[in-house]
Amino acid sequence: MTQPALAFEYLQVLFQGYEHEVFSALFLDSQHRVICFETLFRGTIDTASVQRLKDALGLVEVRVIDHIVVGHF
Repeated sequence: MTQPALAFEYLQVLFQGYEHEVFSALFLDSQHRVICFETLFRGTIDTASVQRLKDALGLVEVRVIDHIVVGHF
């Protein structure tokens, strides 16, 4: 996952069958290789909660590289 486009393609295929909103995390090692993928929340997500989660992860030195929104038309 060295480029955002690669992550987007991976996640777009992964989420194509979902009929509901999910908030998930793609965990990477220091070389940006996938360690694991976890769905953290299901349903409507409040963006304020996501901003707080990013701040909390920073306290334990977990870096959030980016976020991606995947959807269909």
